[in-house]
Amino acid sequence: VLKKLDKETDDEEEQFFIQKILKKDLDERGRPVYKVRFCGFGPEHDLWYRERDLKKTAPEMLEDFNAK
Repeated sequence: VLKKLDKETDDEEEQFFIQKILKKDLDERGRPVYKVRFCGFGPEHDLWYRERDLKKTAPEMLEDFNAK
C-alpha cells in the first residue's frame, strides 16, 4: 500500500494500491526510481517513486521486479 501524502481528506490519508512496477530508471543524482501503476487507474496516473519509499511500502513487489 502506498500512501499519497499530498491528498488528505478529513485528516486521513488516501491509500492507493500498486498494481505493478512498470519501469526502473535513475534520477538526476543517480538513485533508482520506479514507475508504478495503481489499481483502478490508467497510464496517465503512473508515478515515479524512489526505491527507498518502495522498500517501505511495497518491499515484496520491488524485490520481485528486481529479480527479473
